[in-house]
Amino acid sequence: MLILKAKSSAQVMKAYNQQRVLNVIYYEGPISRIDIAAKTGLTQQTITNITGRLLEENIIIEGKSTGSGAGRKPIPLEINHSQLYAIGIEITVQSIRGILVDFNHNILAEQSIDAANYNNADDTLHYLQSIIDALLTNASSLQLIKGIGISIQGVVDPLAGIVINSHALHLKDYPLKEKLEQHYSFPVHIDNDINTIAIVENSGGALDSSQNNLTLSIDEGIGGAIVINKELYTGYHHRAGEFGHIKTFFGKDALPCHCGSAGCLTTMASIGGLENVFSISIDNMIKEIMKGNQRYENALLKIGNAIGDGLCNLIIFFDPEKVLLTGRLFDMAGDFIIPIIKEKMKTSVPHFSRDVILEYLSKRQEQASMAAELAIQEMFKL
Repeated sequence: MLILKAKSSAQVMKAYNQQRVLNVIYYEGPISRIDIAAKTGLTQQTITNITGRLLEENIIIEGKSTGSGAGRKPIPLEINHSQLYAIGIEITVQSIRGILVDFNHNILAEQSIDAANYNNADDTLHYLQSIIDALLTNASSLQLIKGIGISIQGVVDPLAGIVINSHALHLKDYPLKEKLEQHYSFPVHIDNDINTIAIVENSGGALDSSQNNLTLSIDEGIGGAIVINKELYTGYHHRAGEFGHIKTFFGKDALPCHCGSAGCLTTMASIGGLENVFSISIDNMIKEIMKGNQRYENALLKIGNAIGDGLCNLIIFFDPEKVLLTGRLFDMAGDFIIPIIKEKMKTSVPHFSRDVILEYLSKRQEQASMAAELAIQEMFKL
């Protein structure tokens, strides 16, 4: 029993050390074996053994030596980006879209299906598998595929890979990761759409320079993500970041919400809520405001102030370095709403938090690409 335990511990340490080396090569490559040893604290022999295995598996490649002077020149190592693939999937109420990419983020194939009429969980799984199967036919070898990333609208437990609730997709406490990994030989990584944005933007994106940040997305609905010390915080029920249910409307404006409460931000500030309350599309509302329609300008002012009130409370509570604004509402009405939020912050946020950076994400990767990036990052994660 003790021998088995010792063997298991040795295997765990071996895998962990390899992951450390992979992480360094991915984030800091091209990099020499000597520099890898210095950064990881591993011995030269251990580095030689690990990189030898990674070279045999075609995960890393050797570059050309750039050293000068006498003696053996150090050879840089880097990830073999063009020969490693990932699949990214976006699942929405209307459709499923999937892409096959290499680790340079070149799209090698794409598939989509209109799946507006999901009847049950089996339907959703069937549509999803048909997309993945079609993408796999475009891979020269299944050995090149290192993971599947899935971005889904709903409440997700990303560690367990369970869709806790996605009403429109008929998924409740559904073990999607397990179902797919039983069918395919690749690791599957699942998160909701807003968390996926936050994860990607925190690694080389708009939030890369900050350790603590918030992401607020306003589209048909409202979603958010919280990152503390570079770790996504999901909360006990995996519902942290449900910013749409902050209470910002009161009195006659406190409309009932599907969550069972009233006055939630989403009831009027989401595009779906706005269009329902004011009986006009966001596109036409903006056009009317441009014509000088005071009623709709006042409506957008009310919405901007409500978003500002909710966001100021979040800034006071979490004290982030950055807040990232994204989604179609900001795309269409950001020039009007973002200045309202900034003015609100001048009076409602304590002076010690007023240096928070408010950033609008104007250029977003498509969600399937971000889902693929989720799978890529997981391969190199410590």
